[in-house]
Amino acid sequence: MNGTNMNNNWKKYLVIIIVLIIVLLFQNNSYKNKLESLENKVSSIINHYHSMEQNINYSINRIEDNFSRSMSDLVSYDFDYRNIDNQTKTIDVQMSFELKQVNPDAKYYVLYTPIDEYNDTESEVNALNGTSFKSTFTLSYKNNYSFKIIEKTKDGGIRRLSHDDIYSYIYDDLFLNKTILHSSEGSESRDQFALGFTISNKTFGQNELAMEKVELFLYYQDTLVYHEDITNKNDRNIMNLSSNTTSMSSFASSSSDSDYELGDLEELQIENYYVKIAKDDLLVNHSDILKKVDNYLNKLSSKLVVTMKSGDKVTLQ
Repeated sequence: MNGTNMNNNWKKYLVIIIVLIIVLLFQNNSYKNKLESLENKVSSIINHYHSMEQNINYSINRIEDNFSRSMSDLVSYDFDYRNIDNQTKTIDVQMSFELKQVNPDAKYYVLYTPIDEYNDTESEVNALNGTSFKSTFTLSYKNNYSFKIIEKTKDGGIRRLSHDDIYSYIYDDLFLNKTILHSSEGSESRDQFALGFTISNKTFGQNELAMEKVELFLYYQDTLVYHEDITNKNDRNIMNLSSNTTSMSSFASSSSDSDYELGDLEELQIENYYVKIAKDDLLVNHSDILKKVDNYLNKLSSKLVVTMKSGDKVTLQ
């Protein structure tokens, strides 16, 4: 009898344990679902917060821009370059601007300084008509400049008309952005390969700033393997390698068409250069490093050295 009771008790305990396990498993699954739901809600709140933060930052920037414009009496401004002098390293910068309104009893001045030097030079400007002004400054073309416009009244009052500094990046325009490798292309066959380049160059109306010579340098890793003056090589037909052609590819992507919109057409050169090179010509002096090269377009890097009529050189890569 005792054995039967004990057996019955164990069965009861076993049932209770199984029920408890089932309850715990159900609760655990319920807690897991609740936790996942909570995580999703937290993630949604965080995403919503980031979205709100972006909208707030955008609104703040809009408010700052509108405030800046409302505080400024400047409507518009423009810069034009003239009379580049390579002897004195100077350029005439013509600045024109328009104000919302003018005080007939006031005089107007432009303060300019090389960026980061904080050494303002003051120059009075004269009105063209109504609210329009224009003035010319002879500046060193080796610097970029910042400008301020101020109003001085007879009673000694001084008021700044442009809330923010105005910048003219003379050095960048003349040296960093003046000459651009606009696009390049290449084709290759078993025995030879061809390269083509399009270069745009701003002259600012100055003949001495026009391109006079273009030289091509080809490198395998750090070793110069080819050099040629390609100034007068303008025939694109050499790009078509009809015999034993194994590949035709572009080795550099074209830059934006906006690069051509850098000035008046009469002040902008756009020139094309092409060269065809026999692989055996390179192997004569560099067979030790080039004999295992299969694809020359992918293995060789190019550099163009452009010489201006002034003698200045620009390197394009």
